[in-house]
Amino acid sequence: MERQMSYVSSRVLRSFLHEGQVVRRGQSVDLRQAQFTQLASRGLVSEFQDPSKAAGKPQSASPAAQASQNKTAKQSDSGGPKRAPKIEK
Repeated sequence: MERQMSYVSSRVLRSFLHEGQVVRRGQSVDLRQAQFTQLASRGLVSEFQDPSKAAGKPQSASPAAQASQNKTAKQSDSGGPKRAPKIEK
């Protein structure tokens, strides 16, 4: 009877050698559960959840709007530092 292995999608935190290949920091790699447990205990990998495959509420397709300068360029109530006047050439 064939035993099915479970794999864990992992994000590499520190580079290491895996099956003869160098796996660099920031890469994603699928590891067998036993390998993942060993490497995670050494701080080399963490579990990676792909946002496109994550369950739950779908992300909005529209990007966030840029903040208006009129609303964000307000002087603080505490007075804050005065800005030097612009000198035109």
